[in-house]
Amino acid sequence: MNQRFKNFLLIIPPFYGPNVGSKHMVGTGAGYLLEYLDKHNIKNQYLDMRIDMNEEKLFEIIKKLNPKLIGFQIMTFRSDIPLDLINKVKERFDVKIVLGGPHASLAKAEILKKNKNVDFLVKYEGEETLFELINGTPLSEVKGLIYRKENEIIEN
Repeated sequence: MNQRFKNFLLIIPPFYGPNVGSKHMVGTGAGYLLEYLDKHNIKNQYLDMRIDMNEEKLFEIIKKLNPKLIGFQIMTFRSDIPLDLINKVKERFDVKIVLGGPHASLAKAEILKKNKNVDFLVKYEGEETLFELINGTPLSEVKGLIYRKENEIIEN
């Protein structure tokens, strides 16, 4: 199998408001994803925008790292923040976008219907799904993946 994406960047957007989580530690879900990719020798980077980060710094880092796939965590609370960032990233870079997290599992295909800049969505537990997406498994065989095929949205 040919690896579909050679460089993956996971971004935790800057969620705003009280009780949103710690600013000083990788969330459990993101930690599991990155560890799984590391274990399978997938080149990946992690960027937590909750820690001293703004959009301009984000764009500089994307330009420097040149990822082929960028993942965004999306929570239901303030789901507008990552979606807005995705639109800005797609305006500046030729990159594929994958969403995962609680809101992705809740809203599923509705997110792709409303947001043309989201290429893939991972629902529920995402370690194997993301690995298979990156590693070149045929999209129709990647369990837990939602994606576009021409103008149709496919949910595996």
